[in-house]
Amino acid sequence: MHSFNSAIAVIRNSDAGMLRCNRSTLVANLNGGVGYLIPKAIADLINSVLRALNIKYEIRGEDGLEPGKALTVIRQSSQIGGCNIDKDPDKKGTVRGGP
Repeated sequence: MHSFNSAIAVIRNSDAGMLRCNRSTLVANLNGGVGYLIPKAIADLINSVLRALNIKYEIRGEDGLEPGKALTVIRQSSQIGGCNIDKDPDKKGTVRGGP
């Protein structure tokens, strides 16, 4: 039980405006869990031993831990031009990264 998702976006605004703006973003997420599968005959044998010991617990032949929230491995954005003129008065763009 695992998954790996990624997304890439590239945006180019129109040159018709006063300030040109280009932006790209890369995101990668990783998710995983643990599972098991026991043959039915073995699960039945274990459950009969548990009943003989008067233990009120029964195992299932298959189970596991479901994946939780995905871990963001990469989240990187890059901007060039007047994308954030108020945050970038030099109009050189900004680079942000990290999870």
